Amino acid sequence: MMIGRLLGSFYVNHGRFKCILLGAALQIVGIGCCLIFSVWSFLLGRLVYGIGCGFFYSSSFRYVEECSPPHLLSMLYTIYSFGISLNRPCGTLMAYLTLSGIDGQTPTDVLMSTNAWRYFIGIPISFSIVFIIGMVTLIRMDTPIFLITQQRYEDAKKSIAHFTSSDQDQKEIFDYLKRSCSKETNSTTYKDAMCSKKYRKTTWITMVLTVSTLPNGIFMITSLGGIIFGIIYDGLGDKKAE
Repeated sequence: MMIGRLLGSFYVNHGRFKCILLGAALQIVGIGCCLIFSVWSFLLGRLVYGIGCGFFYSSSFRYVEECSPPHLLSMLYTIYSFGISLNRPCGTLMAYLTLSGIDGQTPTDVLMSTNAWRYFIGIPISFSIVFIIGMVTLIRMDTPIFLITQQRYEDAKKSIAHFTSSDQDQKEIFDYLKRSCSKETNSTTYKDAMCSKKYRKTTWITMVLTVSTLPNGIFMITSLGGIIFGIIYDGLGDKKAE
């Protein structure tokens, strides 16, 4: 995923819409590789899927930000983050309900003997396919801000008309976005942002603040939480047996 986010941060400049679709397509390919009963295929699938997630996450936030009313961004980001966080408990609950009612077999035995593991791994394919269909048929447009930065003004006007209601002054919205997207910082290169005396202080402070949020404990809790709960569950089982 880290590789995908890094690559996606560059590719997103070629279009938020394209980057989102590419991320969803890579996720489908990655999941398909994981469905093959082979260690190497599974590792390859995990790599491709992680890259696809990186592409998707690096562009979807930008898409939401550039298409949403500013006063709703906080709520939309909260809903978006909540949806991502909900994936793991939903998957765990589904696996528990499916496997806990089978007596005399461990969950691993059930998964291997019934090929149920393919269903658990393959379910996200259906969501990715529905998502791609929705993007292509309902959304169809890139963000107005991106189109304006690329000087594709006619496409930007169509995008504004697509995302706003008819009672809004679409010309006023276009003029405002054009003024705000014509700032000098929009043409700043990565080298200038990192090294130029004008921008480097802000860039490095932002990077330090971002990195400083990593050792906050959430990653250890996420990574070790399953193991810890497993140990607690086994301990409770041993006490009941006594």
